[in-house]
Amino acid sequence: MKRSALTTFSITVDISVRGKESATRVKFLCFNANSIGKNPKRSKIFHHLKKKNPHFVLACDTRIAKSIEPVVRDEWGGRCVFNSFSSQARGVAIFFKKGNSADIVDKFCDQEGNLLALLLVYEDKKILLEVLYGPNDDSPIFYEECVFKKIQEWQPDFSIFCGDFNIALNPEIDTKNYCNISNPNARLKLLEQIDDHNLVDIWRDLHPDDRKYTWRKFNQNKQGRLDFFLVSSSLLPYVESGECRYFTQLLQ
Repeated sequence: MKRSALTTFSITVDISVRGKESATRVKFLCFNANSIGKNPKRSKIFHHLKKKNPHFVLACDTRIAKSIEPVVRDEWGGRCVFNSFSSQARGVAIFFKKGNSADIVDKFCDQEGNLLALLLVYEDKKILLEVLYGPNDDSPIFYEECVFKKIQEWQPDFSIFCGDFNIALNPEIDTKNYCNISNPNARLKLLEQIDDHNLVDIWRDLHPDDRKYTWRKFNQNKQGRLDFFLVSSSLLPYVESGECRYFTQLLQ
C-alpha cells in the first residue's frame, strides 16, 4: 500500500499582533513525498511547491540519504533542517522559504527518521513546528512519549504538528471502504494527547462535513485522510484558510 501521487495540505495563519495595519500572513505547507531522494522527481516537486509560495514546507517520507542533504539544500535554495533515515525508508524535513527570517532556537528529533521538531521565534512569537511520519505498527508509545514531548519544556505561544500520522481520527468521515480501524491503540492515545494539549484538527474544523482523502490504495477504492495539521486551539482565531490536495498527475 503506497501513495500514487503527491499529497499536499496547507494552512495560512495571521500571526500579527491584533490592531497592526499590515497583517503577517504565514503559509505552512506539508507534503507526503513518497521519496524525494532522486531526480527528476525531486526537481518537479520543488518547482511545484515553490509556486505555492509557502513560508515553511514540512516534508515526510523523504527517503533522503544523509550524504545528499547538501545537494538537496542547494537545490531548494533556502534553509533546510533534516532528520533523514535512509534512501529507502522514512525521513522528515523542514524547508524554509528563501529569506525567511525565523530564528531556530532549539531542535528535537528521534533516531528513526519519524519526527522533527523545531522551536522557532518568528514575528516575536515562539512556535513549536513539528513534522512527523507516524509508524504504521499501532505504536501508542510514539504519541505518548515522543510527538508531544516538547510542549511543556519549550512553552511555545502556539504549536503546529503535521504530517502522515497513519491514523484516521474519525473513521466514519475520514475513511472510505475500510473494513477495520487502522492502528486502533495508537489512535486512542493520539486522541487522548490531542485533548490533553488542547489541539485541533484544523482542516476538519474548517471543513466539518467534507470528505477528502490523502491516501489511496492501488486498484481499490479504499481511501483515508491520514495526513493532517494539529494546531493549538488558541491559534484558531488566526487561521485564515486550509486546503487538502491530492495530485494524481503531477509526477507522471
